[in-house]
Amino acid sequence: LDDPAVDRTLHFMAQAGGANTWLVFNYETFRVDTASITERVAAAGFSSLSTVGCAELHRQFLGEEPPETSELFRLALGRT
Repeated sequence: LDDPAVDRTLHFMAQAGGANTWLVFNYETFRVDTASITERVAAAGFSSLSTVGCAELHRQFLGEEPPETSELFRLALGRT
């Protein structure tokens, strides 16, 4: 998806879900940085956003070093 399509989709999900809706999604760090995604999610109508790296999750839940490619993705949790 291109950036305008992502923004439309985020806006739709924020509006369709109503108050106190949670959205979990992943994004590629080489395509968008955390500051940028935070702004875009807020503009779409979400009130908060937290992110965590897939490498961090790999270490926490699997107890071993992640593959190099895990640094390319982050998980985000947004709330309206």
